[in-house]
Amino acid sequence: MPTAAKILIMLFRLVWLLGLAVGIWIWTGHGYATLNTHIALGFCTVLLLAIIAVLGIVARASLVHILVAGFWIILLPVVGFGQLRWMPGAQHWLLRVLHLLIGILAIGSAEMLAGKAKRNAATPAL
Repeated sequence: MPTAAKILIMLFRLVWLLGLAVGIWIWTGHGYATLNTHIALGFCTVLLLAIIAVLGIVARASLVHILVAGFWIILLPVVGFGQLRWMPGAQHWLLRVLHLLIGILAIGSAEMLAGKAKRNAATPAL
């Protein structure tokens, strides 16, 4: 039977990938009507990362990894919503790239924390 960490990381990957696809669709100028879908997927991504961070705490993951995940949990929606009004004009692509990089770093944090939780679930208790 799959552990909670395995299920959560698979769900996180799926939601993250869908959010990335919708984000790219918006970025190319074709999918502005899907902005609310992208925001909802982003909310789910952040929520799942928070749950994975809690699993990391339970699994006694490194404090640094947990704090980094917390940083992405805060920064991802701040930049996501902020880019709707920050730096309009020709330089706006910088915010889009920043938002994308934060999303990529967030999935890295989720992978590390879920990996620690999976390893601890596989280790028998003494």
